[in-house]
Amino acid sequence: MGFIRKAAAIAAAVALTAAGVVASPAHADPAPGQYKKYVALGDSFAAVGSVSQFEWNDRPLCIRSKDNYPRQLAGRLGLSGPDQFLDATCAWARTQDYWGPQHTPVPFANPQTQADAVTPDTDLVTLTFGGNPSAMFLTAACVGAYTGLHSRPNAVDASSSYPPQVWRALYDAKRQADSLGLGCASGAPAIAKANENFYWEYLDIVRDVKRRAPHAEVRVVGYYDIIGDPNKLCLSTGGMGVEDVHFIKDYIAGLNDVARRVAADAGAVYVDSPTETNGICADTQREGTAPGILGVGPLEGDDAIPFHPTKFGQARTADTVFQSL
Repeated sequence: MGFIRKAAAIAAAVALTAAGVVASPAHADPAPGQYKKYVALGDSFAAVGSVSQFEWNDRPLCIRSKDNYPRQLAGRLGLSGPDQFLDATCAWARTQDYWGPQHTPVPFANPQTQADAVTPDTDLVTLTFGGNPSAMFLTAACVGAYTGLHSRPNAVDASSSYPPQVWRALYDAKRQADSLGLGCASGAPAIAKANENFYWEYLDIVRDVKRRAPHAEVRVVGYYDIIGDPNKLCLSTGGMGVEDVHFIKDYIAGLNDVARRVAADAGAVYVDSPTETNGICADTQREGTAPGILGVGPLEGDDAIPFHPTKFGQARTADTVFQSL
C-alpha cells in the first residue's frame, strides 16, 4: 500500500494538473511598457489559482484562473488585451500538448495549440511543464486512489464544490484506466518511462519557443516544493506517511532539476518557485504565507485546487519571475 499511496499522491499533486538559476536582479525592475507581448505556456501549476476566479467563457476545461501567476505578472508589466498578453496555459497539459490541440482529460479540452500563441513579436515567454505524466489513464487511476473516487468522501465528487465537468472527466479517465487494468502499482514503469523522456521533450519545446520568438526573454518556471519539511505530517497530508512525503518531495525536486538543465541547455533562464518551510502543512492563519502558498481544496476554505498554489502562491511566483526580468 505504501507505493500506491506514493504514486497516488504524486498524481494528485500534479495531474490536475519545471536551467540558469535566478539570482537577485542586477538591474532595476522592469517598468510598465518595457515588454510589448507576453505569452504564458504550461499546465495547471501555471493555470490555476482561485476556484472562484475560473474563466468559464474560454476553454473551461483548462480551468485557468484570473489570478494565476501569468495574469498577475502581466498586470505588473502593464500588459492587457490579446495583442499584449496571451494566457495559453491549460490544466492537464503534457509536454506533447504544446504541439497540438489538447485531448486530455477529454477530446479537444483545449482546441488551441499552445505553440501557436508564440509569434515573432513576442518578447517574453514563461513555461511551466512536466508535472503531468504522458500516461493519462494511469495518472487518473492514481488520482482516483488518492481522492477516493471509489466510495470514500472526497473533494472530487458529485457533491463537492468542484465544477461537474472536472470531476466527471476525472471519473471517466479513472474508469478507462480500470478497463485497461492500470493501477498505481502496476503502472510504475509507465511513469518512470514518461519522466525519462521529459528532458528531451521539454528541451524541444524551449528551443521551439526561441525559434518562434528569437528576441524573447524565456523563463522556465519550476514547481513549488509542495512538501516543505518532509518529516512533518498534518491534516493536509491526509493518509500519507513520512516515506510518501519524502517520495513526493524527491519527485518534484527531480522535475525542477530537469527544468534547470533544460533552461541552461536552451539558453533560457530557470526561475525557482518560492519555497515555504512547512509547505502544505503551513499554518495558514499564522505563517507569512496566509492563507498559504498551496491550496488544500475549496471544501477546506482556501478557494483553491488541492496541492496547487493559491492566489497568494501565484502572486509569489509572479513576483519571483518579475524580479528575474
